[in-house]
Amino acid sequence: MIKLNALQYNPICLDLKDFENYSLDSLKGISSSSEFINLEKDFKNEFNFSQIKTFSFSKEGFLGLFLNLSKDLKVKIAVSLGECEALIEGAKLYQSLGFDVEFIELKKAGNVNFDQLKNKDIEFLFLSSYVMDTFLITSLEEIKNFTNAKIISNASADFSKISDAIYFDNYKLCGYHFSGILLFNDELFENSSLAFIDTIA
Repeated sequence: MIKLNALQYNPICLDLKDFENYSLDSLKGISSSSEFINLEKDFKNEFNFSQIKTFSFSKEGFLGLFLNLSKDLKVKIAVSLGECEALIEGAKLYQSLGFDVEFIELKKAGNVNFDQLKNKDIEFLFLSSYVMDTFLITSLEEIKNFTNAKIISNASADFSKISDAIYFDNYKLCGYHFSGILLFNDELFENSSLAFIDTIA
């Protein structure tokens, strides 16, 4: 799997001097808040989203995102089984708390079973434009033809403009010690204050 990931993701050469003004604690590690605000603005503009937050890329971190979406306890969330392990485990944990989760299975060939999404009243769909382990492309445009769900997808390997929100799994891009990054519009998720943003991520 490590060799496959090396084929999919470009190697990143990091010069630690580039990070001397940054820290996991954004209020201590950045020389001025305006410097970070400019960096944040550029990042949001690059992907055409208005909001950004960082989160722990773990089952607990994804559980927090699910709970953030569940302002109405009757919200229906669907998760593709082709997503990363942290997301799937977070969804199972969320389901164990009594919330409703629909798991979308994969077909034998490894692609997403679109039929399980049809005629379902789903509000939020965690589905990327590729399947995590098989690297098969998933057409989010086709899915938008038969669901009104807001699509939240992983953009680490492929960014689909159809997505209503995207996240980056930084463990593949920068290392396990960094947070995931979530980009979204409007009030889909609660914003984090500057003190809780991982500026290195």
